[in-house]
Amino acid sequence: MAPNQIYEILAQDMSGEWLLVCCLVANQSGWVDKETVNITGNEEHLLDLIPPVPQIEIGVARLNARTEPSAESDVAAILLQGEHYDLINQDNTGDWYRICCVNDVEVWVFADSVTVWGDLRNVPVYQE
Repeated sequence: MAPNQIYEILAQDMSGEWLLVCCLVANQSGWVDKETVNITGNEEHLLDLIPPVPQIEIGVARLNARTEPSAESDVAAILLQGEHYDLINQDNTGDWYRICCVNDVEVWVFADSVTVWGDLRNVPVYQE
């Protein structure tokens, strides 16, 4: 983030410690620590900005998105660090998350490779 710039706040995480702001680089949104920015205006509206659908942020440089919740399944796409996706389901072990959408397709990512923004209790277990 550039100093003394104004960014639009799009959302905040459930803890209220992180803000999703637009537009940082190349018209992309990104998450920033709330303690690192000055917020002007009334902060009460931030409570309305908690994403209704939990989201994930890719936490590794390159992550294989899979067609099934298994490291042996086909790679559907390669995701890049910092990208955000909606969290749709989790497998019954909590090791894999089904996200939306990569090239209009729902895919699976390994849970230890992402950060979740939102309440996992609201994410249903995938039923085949």
